[in-house]
Amino acid sequence: MGFDGADLCLLTAVTIFVVADILLALCLRLVLPEYMTQEGFYPADDRKVKFEDAVKFCPCLARVYPEGTNKPITFEMVKEQVTKKKREIRNDTIEQLNVYPFIVSLNILAYKDDPEEKLFACNGLIQSSEWVMTTKTCVKTKSEWHNLTVRSGSIYWSQMGDEHSVINVSDFSEDLVALKVAPKFSARLIPNAPIIYPYDGDWIHAVSLGWDEDMYLKKSSFRYKYKPFDVREWTSSNCNSEPTKVCDNRPTNCKMLSKPLVTSCHQLVGMKLDDSSKCNVFYNFGSKIQKVKKKKKSCYNIYKNICNSTKMEVCQKF
Repeated sequence: MGFDGADLCLLTAVTIFVVADILLALCLRLVLPEYMTQEGFYPADDRKVKFEDAVKFCPCLARVYPEGTNKPITFEMVKEQVTKKKREIRNDTIEQLNVYPFIVSLNILAYKDDPEEKLFACNGLIQSSEWVMTTKTCVKTKSEWHNLTVRSGSIYWSQMGDEHSVINVSDFSEDLVALKVAPKFSARLIPNAPIIYPYDGDWIHAVSLGWDEDMYLKKSSFRYKYKPFDVREWTSSNCNSEPTKVCDNRPTNCKMLSKPLVTSCHQLVGMKLDDSSKCNVFYNFGSKIQKVKKKKKSCYNIYKNICNSTKMEVCQKF
């Protein structure tokens, strides 16, 4: 079958069009500034874009607004906030990780057919080079323990740092479990003073730290992947600030979360319960495990340490 004149003309026209299109793309790439050809380029005009759409242009916005925002996004907002936030994140989170290197995240697959897409499951505390401690509420069934991935050495649960597989599971108590991981944790992450648990004694300064389980829902399109772990300071000394409680008994139908309350002497006081009005306390399982007779009340107040208590903690020698 031969080509007639019309076919040849059409073929020539298509070839010229394709070549011209390629040349135009190459010319544009050479003429445009380099930043406009890179991922993260955001259009520098006055348009206002919803956060969900803007983050597609500029993934770095997820770090600037870890919890999202309802405000319309403009270029000037991006330019100002990214510069400011990068500086803040760099300074604050590096210090945060240096002070609390022993906090890790435990993550689980969001979908069985996508090994890259994961969900935050719970927090964990490094105990040694191979063991991490967490709460049994982290998973729904025992078979899921070996499906978890442990991320260490990162302020984010979703990226950076190192990943570890769970290779063994050991029950510690009714509430706690120890997980053996491979490869081993870096020596710089292991606390010089080991985490003491359970602990049911007196203390002055403590922090609750980690990521919040309730934020990471499978149905959510934005999973706070760039939200650093939270650190809140507490004191047992009277302070004119918002109080919460540490209690021996867990209220009925209150789920225990994995956010720990750890003293400045690395003593594990308890775990946060869910945020409903009757459950908004820390559960101290120390006396239950140690089976000791408590002298103090079943609940006692602790306070957000905004009054900067100067009392010194006396830590026992290890």
